[in-house]
Amino acid sequence: MIDFTKLFGTEIQRMSEKLCAMDPGSAAYGQMLSNMSDLIWLADRIGLITQEKPDVIDVTPAHVKKAVEEDLGLDTPEEPVPEKVAEIVSGVAEGCVQSGCALIGGETAEMPGFYPVNEYDLAGFSVGMVDRDRIVDGSRLQKGDVLIGLASTGVHSNGFSLVRKVFDVNSRNLSVYRDELGMTLGECLLTPTKIYVKPVLRAMREADVKAVSHITGGGFYENIPRMLKDDCSAKIEKAAVPHLPIFDLIAKEGNIPERDMYNTFNMGMGMCMAVAKEDADK
Repeated sequence: MIDFTKLFGTEIQRMSEKLCAMDPGSAAYGQMLSNMSDLIWLADRIGLITQEKPDVIDVTPAHVKKAVEEDLGLDTPEEPVPEKVAEIVSGVAEGCVQSGCALIGGETAEMPGFYPVNEYDLAGFSVGMVDRDRIVDGSRLQKGDVLIGLASTGVHSNGFSLVRKVFDVNSRNLSVYRDELGMTLGECLLTPTKIYVKPVLRAMREADVKAVSHITGGGFYENIPRMLKDDCSAKIEKAAVPHLPIFDLIAKEGNIPERDMYNTFNMGMGMCMAVAKEDADK
C-alpha cells in the first residue's frame, strides 16, 4: 500500500504556501490532459505494467510551467485486479516524484462491455500556476539565440501508431532480442520517457531561457516552430542531435523517409530550449 500522505504531503504543503503567496491578479494558469493508450497496449502484450506509467506524468507537467495537481483516471473493462492497480499507481507515483508534482486524486471507472477483458486505459490531468511575468513564450527571442537540446531516452510517448504498423506488433516479435538495440524490441519501446520538469526548471534558474519546446507528436517540424516568434526560424545541426538506434531501425524496417521521421518522432532530442548565445554554456 502506498502512503500518499507521506509521499506527497510535504510537496502539497509547499505548493499551497506558494499559491497563497501569489497575487491572483498577476497569476496565469496552465493545464494539460493526456492518455497513454498505445503504450499501455504494448506493455500489456509483453507483460510489463509499471514501466510505462510515468509517461502519463511526462506529457502533462512538461506542458505546464509548474505542476501543482495531478489527477489520474483509470478505465477498466471489469472489476480491477488489485495487484495490477497497485503496480499502475506505483508507476504513476514515481512519475510524480520525478516531476515534482503531487498526486492528489484519481478515479477508477469499471466499464464492462466497453473494453476487451484484461485491457485498460489511463489518463492524467495536470494544472499549474505561474506569475505572468515569468511565463516563457518565446516573445523575447532574437536572431543569434542558441537552441539547447535535451536528450531523449527513446521513442517516448509518441508515434506508436506508426511503430505498431512498422513492426506488426505482437507478443512474439516484441520479445525478440535485437543486437542493434542491445535489448528486446519491447524493452526498447517501453523505455520510460525522460521527465524534463526538474532539469528545465534548474536551467531557468541558471540562465535566461527564452523559449521551450517539448518534442512530442509531430517531431521537430511541428513542435519547434511553436516556440518561435513569427519573424524567427530555427537552424538545427542534425549531427548534434543525440543518436539512438531505435530510430534507425524504425526508418529501415518501415522504409520511412528522413523528413517523415523528423516529423513524427523526437529522434533523440526530447526537449529544446532557446537561450542567448552567452548563456549557452551555463
